[in-house]
Amino acid sequence: RQRQMCIRDRWFSSLSKETVFSLFLWQAEYALTLSGIYWLNLPVNIFCDVNKVNEILKIKHENRLVLEIQDPKMLLNYSRNDIYAFEKGIYLLRQAEWIIWLDDITSSLISLVGKMSLNVDGIKIDRQEIRYPKTINTLISRAFSISPHVLVEGIETVGDKQQMMLTKATYGQGFLWPEKKVHMAVPPRFRES
Repeated sequence: RQRQMCIRDRWFSSLSKETVFSLFLWQAEYALTLSGIYWLNLPVNIFCDVNKVNEILKIKHENRLVLEIQDPKMLLNYSRNDIYAFEKGIYLLRQAEWIIWLDDITSSLISLVGKMSLNVDGIKIDRQEIRYPKTINTLISRAFSISPHVLVEGIETVGDKQQMMLTKATYGQGFLWPEKKVHMAVPPRFRES
């Protein structure tokens, strides 16, 4: 599974901003034809783009789509103006009652995120952080100072689950539990070549 994730991550990172956004719009439209709640990934640069945010605001999401900020580490390279644009994008979407989670938060990223003016519904702790039991409690506590819900990723064994149950984390996620997959007929323009 790790190998599949690396291939998928490389493929997504090779896509242009416009292609990523087109794929998101297609996923959102498709997901809204199904029942249930769906988590859709978007990169930081989309939240910084007021035109893209305005397009997202046109979607009648019915509180069934959760926006997951997939690459918050990019914020470490952003200027103050870029960070302000990101904060503004989040603010506008939250005003329209979009549910937003920050994904892949690490010990090195939490300080920057803590200084930002963000109103997010939840924070996902990066799956690698579970390997550092001495520091994960501090990371989880700092995440709770930003958001009411904290999810720890990377739970792969019963031992991982037991370790995380001793923390204050709200949720856990990982390969220990089966995933629900939605099979879609992906349009040819989004398929790997």
